[in-house]
Amino acid sequence: MEKNFTHFWSRTKLDPIRITYPYQEKRLDISKVELSSEDKRKEIKIPNQMNEQLAEEIGIHLGDGFLSDRRHDFRVKVNKVTERENYDQLKRNLYKQLFNLDVRIKEYSDTYGFEEYSQALWMFKAYALNIRPGKKDKIEIPEFIKTNDQKI
Repeated sequence: MEKNFTHFWSRTKLDPIRITYPYQEKRLDISKVELSSEDKRKEIKIPNQMNEQLAEEIGIHLGDGFLSDRRHDFRVKVNKVTERENYDQLKRNLYKQLFNLDVRIKEYSDTYGFEEYSQALWMFKAYALNIRPGKKDKIEIPEFIKTNDQKI
């Protein structure tokens, strides 16, 4: 017996999404973040407040990033054929504005992206943003990003 689901799947307009998370302070606790001498040389800056750019970067990290559990290594790599254009200028500018970080995007054997070794950036992600280092087998969205601020 064949069922007709046409009316269900042909919906063209969705109801507005209601974000019910309460407003939260946008300040981040960066007290555990320490800049290495290399971070200082590169003039890495660490944001202390949640904003639209940081929310975008967290999304990039959770989707395409990796935070090592063995050293201060952070990577973002994507499919080199389908996502290259998006990462060339847009992501390079995002990391420059957010962290004053000049990422060197390059092509790897199967991917396209960058690897960055930064104690400050690693500590910021692990301690201030509560992003777990290691395998992404259980991804959790940080609680402070769940806010009723539509930009975030």
